[in-house]
Amino acid sequence: MTLSKSECAKLGSQKSREVSAEIKRKNIERYLQNPKLCKKCGSIISYEKRRNNFCKMSCAASVRNIGRIRCSQNKHNYKDFVKRDLYIKSEKYKLMRYTSTKFRKKSKREVLLSVFGDSCSICDFKKRICIHRKDGTDHKPFWDMSWDEINNVITKDKDQYTSLCYRCHKSTHWCMDILNMSWNDIYDRLTQHL
Repeated sequence: MTLSKSECAKLGSQKSREVSAEIKRKNIERYLQNPKLCKKCGSIISYEKRRNNFCKMSCAASVRNIGRIRCSQNKHNYKDFVKRDLYIKSEKYKLMRYTSTKFRKKSKREVLLSVFGDSCSICDFKKRICIHRKDGTDHKPFWDMSWDEINNVITKDKDQYTSLCYRCHKSTHWCMDILNMSWNDIYDRLTQHL
């Protein structure tokens, strides 16, 4: 009686499964004769976790965290607490706190447009809006501003900035640079023509 290749393969795989199960059973018996113990509590570590040094994560954490100082136990770093308290009382911290609570999870652009308006102050165009400085001095685009600078713009210098579309922004710079006009003159003339 001859067997086909597929029947031979089935019998071979079945035999290999039996052999590997027997080898695993012998390995488990050998391990249970001399099992590995947890370094913390001394309990037996199971065969599946035999490469671990601890039986549970809580045992591992309690051994590894011995000697570590937590904030509540830290008595020697009094200076750090004083520095932190001074920082919390500072103006910079108050500004950051104001911005983070009022404009939480918003981008810099959304924050500035929510304060200055999402349309041009001259022509009411709603696309490609930028924040322009009224006195004509150089100003950064909002994506180059840090959050500290945005805080200063929102809280201290709010009257010195306005929102403009790209066309009005370009014409405003041209009028300020070439014609030496002030913001009020430019605003009056451009709003008269519109």
